[in-house]
Amino acid sequence: MGERLARALTPGTVLLLDGELGGGKTTFVKGLARGLGVVEEPRSPSFILVREYGALVHVDLYRLAASDAAALGWEDYLDDERIVAVEWSSHLPRDFWGESASILKLYFEIVDEKRRRIKLEYGPSTSVPLRRRLKRLFCG
Repeated sequence: MGERLARALTPGTVLLLDGELGGGKTTFVKGLARGLGVVEEPRSPSFILVREYGALVHVDLYRLAASDAAALGWEDYLDDERIVAVEWSSHLPRDFWGESASILKLYFEIVDEKRRRIKLEYGPSTSVPLRRRLKRLFCG
C-alpha cells in the first residue's frame, strides 16, 4: 500500500502513522520509499529519530514524550520538496501541525499474523486534488 500511495502524493505531504507495535508502520514506509524511487531501504529510526532518504523523511517518535517531540526542529523537514512520514505521531501535541501541512493520518491495526487494516483520514489542509487521487487509487 505504501508503494501505491506514493504515486498519489505530492511533495510537502505529511503522513502521520500510528497504531499497534508491530502493526506495519515501518514496512509501510519501506513501500512508500520504493514508490518514491528511493534506492536505500529505510530502517527504523527509533534510536536516531530522523532519517532522510532524498524525497522521503522518516521520523520515529516511539521513544519520545510530546514535549521532546515538539522540540525536534521540524521546520527543517517541512518543505515542498519531500514527503514526511512520522511513526508514532500520537506522541506529538494534538495541534502540532495546525493548518499548514497537507496531512494524511493512517492508523495501523493488526488483523492477524499476516494481515493489517489501515484507516486513512484526511487532515484539514489536505487538498481536494489529493483526496480525489487517493479515492481513484484505492476505491477504483
